[in-house]
Amino acid sequence: MALMLTRRCNMRCGHCSVESGPDVRGEPTEAELFDRVRQAAASGVRAINLTGGEPMLRPWTALRLVRAARRLGVAPSRCAIVEDSPLGVDAANAAGMVAFGFARVTPPAVLSHARGGIFSSMAELPALLED
Repeated sequence: MALMLTRRCNMRCGHCSVESGPDVRGEPTEAELFDRVRQAAASGVRAINLTGGEPMLRPWTALRLVRAARRLGVAPSRCAIVEDSPLGVDAANAAGMVAFGFARVTPPAVLSHARGGIFSSMAELPALLED
């Protein structure tokens, strides 16, 4: 299941698949996100992909969601995040999540510690998620 934490992003990338950027406002409340995680777990979802904009603009929310998912039977190792920043990959690794490094703008070497792999086109992501 994909769960969008925010549409906010610190960059304005032409390749982005969602309308996001520094000036985008409005995002689900933490309570709404927790409710979606609870509903997903109750319906048998066993993997969650935290998305955005830039989900790590809400790092504490992301961490609390991963912890809640774990309590509900969704292991952090089954929670994935697509990151184009080394700090985001670090945060995902620390939470036990699988980070996929998006190297369209960011040099691949900077994202080399992304456990899910590195890719430079969104067309490559589905194959990485299947592994």
